[in-house]
Amino acid sequence: MAEQEKLAAAKAKEEQEAKVKQEADAIKAEAAKQKAKAEREAEEKRLAAMDAKTREAELAKKKEEEKKAAVEAAKLQAKQEAEAKIKAAADEKAALAAKKQKELDDKLKEKAEAEQMLAKRKADEQLKLAQATTKAEADKKALADKALAEKALAEKAAQDKLLAQQEADKQKQNELEAAKLAEEKKKAVLVAAAQPPKATATTGPISDKTGTAPDQKNAALAELDKLHKSKPASKTVSNTAPKESEFKPTKVKKFEEEWLTDLAKEYPDRKTVEEYTETNRKITMIIMNNSGEVNIYKKVIYNWGGVFYFKNNVSIDQFLFEKETL
Repeated sequence: MAEQEKLAAAKAKEEQEAKVKQEADAIKAEAAKQKAKAEREAEEKRLAAMDAKTREAELAKKKEEEKKAAVEAAKLQAKQEAEAKIKAAADEKAALAAKKQKELDDKLKEKAEAEQMLAKRKADEQLKLAQATTKAEADKKALADKALAEKALAEKAAQDKLLAQQEADKQKQNELEAAKLAEEKKKAVLVAAAQPPKATATTGPISDKTGTAPDQKNAALAELDKLHKSKPASKTVSNTAPKESEFKPTKVKKFEEEWLTDLAKEYPDRKTVEEYTETNRKITMIIMNNSGEVNIYKKVIYNWGGVFYFKNNVSIDQFLFEKETL
């Protein structure tokens, strides 16, 4: 738009200059004409005083000069008119070119704006599609995560319930076996107390160094030790937590205390490790004697992969087992 206005202004200026020049040329021609007329009249007056022959010669000369001047003036005017026409044609051509250029620029601008709007609309559609896809994927993932979380919670609840049931069964079994062990120990003490001393040495945990027969207490302890270390061959092991019954239960009182006291004498070292293998499990037993206080630890590894830890027949975790058996 600014270029077109500039071209129009230049054209108007040129037209104005051409008009002014034309008017100036017309004024000059008129002045020249008046001057020539005045000179001619003066000359005629001068020639009037001359003789006829000289006057005719001068007049002919003057006419020739006037004719020549008129021809030159006509040529000049024709040249000026031709130049004016050429300039007008050039101006018209320039104006036409400017108009065509403007139309072309307008078309290119409209095309560019249309392409820009189309590209923007396409980008907006792609963005909306991407956002919709992302939202759909996020919703799908959220649903999947929720389903997994609910499944995990359900599995954990079932596992917790199973573990709680196993723990309750284990506790009940421990209590039953503790009572049974206590009863067996009482019977063993009564049996040992009723038997007369034997002259031969026994395999009990305590014996004198001279080879004499053990007293009734040692005989009872030997019987308890045999009960303690016995392992039934027909025992079936399932894939659940084991029911431990070989070691000290939590409710054993007098006889258990006596047995642990004699164990402290039988295992004077701070740490004693014993291992034995059964049909479906491997057992590592560690007797810890800390200044006469005896604790028995067990690590039981089952063939199916289960690993369990015990302290005095009470289930503990691996960390506590390893810490207290260092």
